[in-house]
Amino acid sequence: MTGLTLRMVRSARFLVVGVALVSGACSGESLEDARKTVIVDAEGAQLTGAMLEQYLLRIPEPASRVTADMLVSAWIDVALLQHAERTGVDLLDSALVDRALRPDAVRGMLQQFATERLQARPPPTDAEADSLFGIGNVKVYQQILLPMNVRENTPANVERAQLGRTLRDRANTGESFTALVREYSGDSVYKDGGGFMAAAEIGDLPASIAQAVWNLAPNEISALSPSPRGLHIFRRATVAESRPGLKAWLQPRLAEAENRAYTDSMRAAHDLKVPSGAVERMRIFAIDPMQDSGGDEPIVTWRDGRLDPATIRLWLSVFAPRERVQFAGAADTTISNWLLQVGKWEVIARDLAPAGVPTAEAREALVPQYRESLERVIAAWKLVGGGRPATAAATAVLDTLTSGRIPYRPPPGALSGILRGLFTVGVKPDPIDVIVESALLERARRVAADTSSQPGSPVDSTIKR
Repeated sequence: MTGLTLRMVRSARFLVVGVALVSGACSGESLEDARKTVIVDAEGAQLTGAMLEQYLLRIPEPASRVTADMLVSAWIDVALLQHAERTGVDLLDSALVDRALRPDAVRGMLQQFATERLQARPPPTDAEADSLFGIGNVKVYQQILLPMNVRENTPANVERAQLGRTLRDRANTGESFTALVREYSGDSVYKDGGGFMAAAEIGDLPASIAQAVWNLAPNEISALSPSPRGLHIFRRATVAESRPGLKAWLQPRLAEAENRAYTDSMRAAHDLKVPSGAVERMRIFAIDPMQDSGGDEPIVTWRDGRLDPATIRLWLSVFAPRERVQFAGAADTTISNWLLQVGKWEVIARDLAPAGVPTAEAREALVPQYRESLERVIAAWKLVGGGRPATAAATAVLDTLTSGRIPYRPPPGALSGILRGLFTVGVKPDPIDVIVESALLERARRVAADTSSQPGSPVDSTIKR
């Protein structure tokens, strides 16, 4: 397990909130020893405790075990991809690319499957739309928009506000709101459709607009409502006018409910289960180098198959380091539900593509994206660290990343997990808590020093006196 004990895995579930050097004292690890320790050795690229401490002091958020694990994971990504480049590993080998693309290919296949089910589903009925109208949690409105800067009190704006009051009066005396929309509204999105907006729940509307319109009765006209776009006049649509919008709102949601019922039935039919101990093993997977304490024992099982550790590593590797390490601190139910979700996706994908994933169609769609992303990552990292020794090259990349001068570009697809299987990575996690606590103390010292140097601070005023 590369020294990653269950005690350390559990400690990663919580942010470090204290700054006393308790763990250092308990473990017998002094700060100087922790700084000298090679925490990561990734094929010759070495990350020491002192280097990790400097990274923790450069990132915006306070140091924690989560941020430390994230930086360690990013370091390994950088070091292994650079090692693959130096040693001539073919990162476009078809078998390697197929493995790297598998999670994205499965999700794309399921999205296509859901789209096809949506297209095949009969449209919602008038009765379903009218029932939704009656419930009243989704509504359709018409609007007239008079574009203007409502903060400016110019003659043109005064004239436009008067026009808004006139239009509202005309609508309230029975003139066709749709005709007024087509003649006066400046909203190019909805004007051609008579001003009818998409069906919306109250949370879909800006707070100021929702307050003005949500309690309107069908056919009722709102007061003039200002927004950054101008002045609005709203009218709530009648049941008959609302049907098209409500049906459009219902269609994907009914299809989603059917898809959810289908996948849930797949779970029941195949008897998907998360074996005992799998959740804790997932916490171990989430922390680099993603070694396992359970060998080849399955992570998810079903009646005629299993989700093995190698496959779950691919799914986890799709996440960027910051997201992945947070699995270590997720609730048991969150991890278990995610595993069952991946298990359902794998079961359906294997039913849809018995010849294997990715399919030829998925390759055609995903391989160019993979190649382009890989080229961008390698180009960016070569620009910073190219030609340097292994440790210096990885250091140069993370120096740049933690300073924010270039965005972090993770290896595409599940490549980071594949590289961890190809190469040797050694991690010593025990000194990390000591380094985290030292970084917290140093950050607190710097904040105190900055505060004391500000004019008017207690220390500063004392000196002046």
